Amino acid sequence: MDPQLDFLSEHFDPALALKQQPPLATPVKVKPLDNLNKCRFLLPPSDPNHKSLGKPKENQSSMGKKKEEWEIKKEEIDKKRAEMIIAIQQRAPVVDYRNVLEKIANRHAVGPLSVLHRCFVSKSRIRVWIRSIKAIKGILVGFLRAFDRHMNLVLLDVDEEVWESNVSEEMSQKKHRHFNQLFVKGDSVVMIKQDDSSTASTTTTTS
Repeated sequence: MDPQLDFLSEHFDPALALKQQPPLATPVKVKPLDNLNKCRFLLPPSDPNHKSLGKPKENQSSMGKKKEEWEIKKEEIDKKRAEMIIAIQQRAPVVDYRNVLEKIANRHAVGPLSVLHRCFVSKSRIRVWIRSIKAIKGILVGFLRAFDRHMNLVLLDVDEEVWESNVSEEMSQKKHRHFNQLFVKGDSVVMIKQDDSSTASTTTTTS
């Protein structure tokens, strides 16, 4: 074969090869090189633009050194993380989130809300008078589950008795309902009484 038409020859002439009819058959399993940078490995090793294929393999000593450095760095990171966790635990107070409702109730063991505290601890039923805008609206009877200083109440197993006035009639009508759980806003509470006939009656009123 003419050296000017041999793809692997130093005297290969691309212009002459393109003019051949029929076109020259390309060598089998040859990948196209789509930019000049990929052709640099074809240059002689002495050429300053020569570039070898792939990365140079690292020797075992350098790889072992990098592994040791990484292990040392990892130990330092783990040590710093452990120190941070210990510092946070020592600085932050331990908060017990259990029995939060009991802790709130215990703040009012003495004072105007002591009636609610006593009913909460003894798990007795209470009687709550609630109001509308102009008058007493009704009575709630149930077990006290939670309360706060603003007289907001959470009641369980609640029996409600309210008076609903009818526009067409002069007399108001009573309406009875039952709730498994009910939240009562403190600004609607007029008076609270322990609903237990066996104990002395004690009341708390709101201004």
